[in-house]
Amino acid sequence: MVGANFILGPPLIIIFIYFIAMGLLLGAGHDYKQMIWHSSMGGNYVAKFGVAPCFVNMGILGILATKYVFLADILVEGHINGCIYASILTACGFAASGLTVRMYLPTLGGVFVGAFVTGGIGGLILEQGFLLSGLTNVGTLNMLLAAIFSCGMAPIVGEHGLWAGITVGIVHAIIMPSTGAFHGWMSLYNNALSLSIVATFMYPIFSRMGKKTGAL
Repeated sequence: MVGANFILGPPLIIIFIYFIAMGLLLGAGHDYKQMIWHSSMGGNYVAKFGVAPCFVNMGILGILATKYVFLADILVEGHINGCIYASILTACGFAASGLTVRMYLPTLGGVFVGAFVTGGIGGLILEQGFLLSGLTNVGTLNMLLAAIFSCGMAPIVGEHGLWAGITVGIVHAIIMPSTGAFHGWMSLYNNALSLSIVATFMYPIFSRMGKKTGAL
C-alpha cells in the first residue's frame, strides 16, 4: 500500500473487523449462513435475520470492497480518496438491505473485466499496449467507483444468478464513463444513472431468459 491507501486503508479494515467481531459475539453464525444463501430482490435484512448477521455482512462486504481497491493498487496505481472512502462505506451500508458477498462478487468481477477490456482496446487504438492500458483503466477513479457501486445490481444477481451479475458488471463498466453527458457532467450521479440504465434494459432480458442464468 502506498500514499492514501496506507493512511486510510487500515482504519477501514479495523472498522470492518470490529463489525465482524461484534456480529459473531452476538451469535450471528447460523443466521449469517441463511442470509448468504437467501436469494432476494433486496429488503430489510435486519428484520429478516437480525442485527448480528448484518454486522458480519457489513464487515465482510466492507473488507471485500477495500481489498478490491488494494488489488488495483497492486496491479497499477489505484488509491483510496474521499470518494472511494465514502463509496466503500455506502456499499457496506447496503449489507443490511439485500446485499451479500455472493451477490457482490459477480458484479465486481464484471466491472473488472469490462474496465480491463475497454482500457485495453483503447490502448491498442493509441498504440500503448493492451495489457498495461487495461490494467491502468481498472485503477482509475471512475472504474474503482464503478466497481464499488456495482452493489446496486445485487437484486439482479439475487434473482438471476452468477452470469447475470458478471454481465451487468461489464455493461456498467462500459456505460458509466459516458453518462456524464446526460446530466451536465455532474459526476456524482454517473454511477446511479448508469446502474438505472443497465437495470432498465438488462432486467427484462434476464427475466425473459428465465429465473436463473447461472448458479452461485
